[in-house]
Amino acid sequence: MSEIYRFEDVRKYYLSQKRGLLEIAMRTKPIYVKALDNVSFTLTSNQVLAVVGESGSGKTTMGKIMVTLEKPTSGKVFFRGEEVNKKNTADIRENIDMVFQNPSTSLNPRMKIKHIISESLKNFDEEKVQDIMQQVGLPYNELKDKQPRELSGGQVQRVAISKAIIKKPELIVLDEPTSALDESIQAQILNLLVDLQKQFKLTYVFITHNIYVAKYIADFIVVLYAGKIIEYGKNEEVLEKPLHPYTQLLITSIPTTNSKELKPPVGDVPSLINRPEGCSFHPRCPFAMERCKTQEPPLRNHGNYLVACWLYE
Repeated sequence: MSEIYRFEDVRKYYLSQKRGLLEIAMRTKPIYVKALDNVSFTLTSNQVLAVVGESGSGKTTMGKIMVTLEKPTSGKVFFRGEEVNKKNTADIRENIDMVFQNPSTSLNPRMKIKHIISESLKNFDEEKVQDIMQQVGLPYNELKDKQPRELSGGQVQRVAISKAIIKKPELIVLDEPTSALDESIQAQILNLLVDLQKQFKLTYVFITHNIYVAKYIADFIVVLYAGKIIEYGKNEEVLEKPLHPYTQLLITSIPTTNSKELKPPVGDVPSLINRPEGCSFHPRCPFAMERCKTQEPPLRNHGNYLVACWLYE
């Protein structure tokens, strides 16, 4: 398997407020929201990478950069070994697509289903649309002339998935594709995504706040916290022997058939404008040491995977 995507020291900063002439004249220092800060990882083709973290951790920002909806403030992004830039963005978009958390807001409500699905083809191809709708379990003759508002939530998400895979991209970014659905429908959509990934040999980046969803679908897991990667490794290793205290708390916060006692992370997600000094997680960490309050731990190898925590120094 070959490398398909790579981040090198990627940062994405947003101005927290617009700067007018007065701020510029007075040389007021701009204030930035640091959505991603010095993020590096490599994604291999035909694999599934889950990006896990709470709201505000930078997951969606990472996904938008990958599909070229956002540009990094600094750092480099590579697709198939070629650095992403203005000249090749259009070609890269032909090989990458994204499925959003709430398809009802990402799909044109006035278009018919058959035209929504074929939109990325640029020309309507009834045979391809009919085939892909069959692949995702949607009856073509029954739904082709309907609009999204006439479908159930699960059906609309299947339409969004059809729209993404009909052009047979190499990479699909899935941004919380099941979180807006009922639990029974979530399981159906997850099973569908697993089947499609194997059938079409797709590469997924699966963004989720639920680490047990990641367990079901992913080969590798990236744990993001306050815009930084704090743990990164193979699915079974990260979930069976999580090293970072934040990853451990994420696991204990999800109900399972074997555990009734839940221990959600205490405290609030840190501000991305004024991060705590040292390790961003130290105000919420049950194992925080003095060093954690002043020095930021680097992301280093520990066995077969990476962790950013002074406990393993």
